[in-house]
Amino acid sequence: MSSLDNNELGANPIATDAVALLNYYFELGNASADVLFEEWLDRYPASWIRLAIIESLYQGRYKAISVSQILEVWQRRHQVFQHFNYDFECLVCNNLPGNASEASAADSPADTAPTEMSPTGDKETPPPTIGQFTPDADRSEFYARLSAIAQQARAKREREAAKNSEVPNPTPSEDAEPSPEGTMTGDRSTHHPLPRTNIQPQTPDNC
Repeated sequence: MSSLDNNELGANPIATDAVALLNYYFELGNASADVLFEEWLDRYPASWIRLAIIESLYQGRYKAISVSQILEVWQRRHQVFQHFNYDFECLVCNNLPGNASEASAADSPADTAPTEMSPTGDKETPPPTIGQFTPDADRSEFYARLSAIAQQARAKREREAAKNSEVPNPTPSEDAEPSPEGTMTGDRSTHHPLPRTNIQPQTPDNC
């Protein structure tokens, strides 16, 4: 597969989404998200790369090597094998800086108002930049929501597996024949009496 140039990368929504996820959530160090995506694109489809990035987030792995390992496993299987659900995918994608800024701009008109120039002619103050996501922020509300969704999905799979493994206990048949020894009535059993035979004592002929 041929790599994408900058214009094609920006025009491809899957590629744009994948690069944004890498920049916002992952610890890339000195690596570039665009370069990583193009390297993966030489071996895997763009849709696989995006799903592998989300799968890595679902597993709590925030390094580029984790995405590479997931892609290698999928390539050996010749198919995508994801564990996250649609809710988790929407959560991580909707929390990207671009989507968050658009939502906040729609909710608060004051944020879209132009900044007034100071009397001294200074340049307008640039808007604050959004910091990169760090996995150490365990107390953040967003991280808690990610963990809750992942735990709910795992618990659902465990309940379904336990339900499928249950075997119903056999119930006693109502047509079962009674024991030949007798019929139980309450706490006592009624036995059929044996027939009696009259045995006459024999006397000798000559007394």
